[in-house]
Amino acid sequence: RGTIGFLMNEYRSGGLTERLEAAVAETIRPLEMLAVTSEGETISALAINEVALWRQSYQTAKIRITVDEQVRLEELNCDGVMIATPAGSTAYNLSAHGPILPLDAPLLALTPVSPFRPRRWRGALLSN
Repeated sequence: RGTIGFLMNEYRSGGLTERLEAAVAETIRPLEMLAVTSEGETISALAINEVALWRQSYQTAKIRITVDEQVRLEELNCDGVMIATPAGSTAYNLSAHGPILPLDAPLLALTPVSPFRPRRWRGALLSN
């Protein structure tokens, strides 16, 4: 019985049929993730909320942020980083202090998870 986020509604048991008939269709665009493993294998997956990259040890990750083959941030020291869709912007992204995006926005939120350096970097908005 979730109540937070674009995809959640306040729980009510009555009038379900009427509410379904009055529902307005919304297009949600999934995010396709392509990753290359250290062995060179390409992996593809779809995400509705976000794609997250996490550190693989107890040490802080050092991540270079590159968008469209252009380096945007040379080194981000953090626990991880995520790219959130508008539908996912009110989920984990919001908990990590990322922005809320309108559902129809052609944007993605690039949000760091527990950033250490640079401390003041709070992420970026990317055109979809």
